[in-house]
Amino acid sequence: PLALPADRWDAWLDPGRTDADELRSLLAPPPAGGVRAYPVSTAVSNVRNNGPELLTELPAPEAGTLF
Repeated sequence: PLALPADRWDAWLDPGRTDADELRSLLAPPPAGGVRAYPVSTAVSNVRNNGPELLTELPAPEAGTLF
């Protein structure tokens, strides 16, 4: 997935930009606080599942998912 801040969308989608180095510079990590990770059900891993319950934050990772 590409986490691209809104202020870079126009530059990323501009078909006139063809310089690979210039485009790579847009792929810098998003600013701190722009992305939040949290544990969710392993049901997310199955494309047949769909619904708002997939967004429910779990208190901790599900048993058996830690290495």
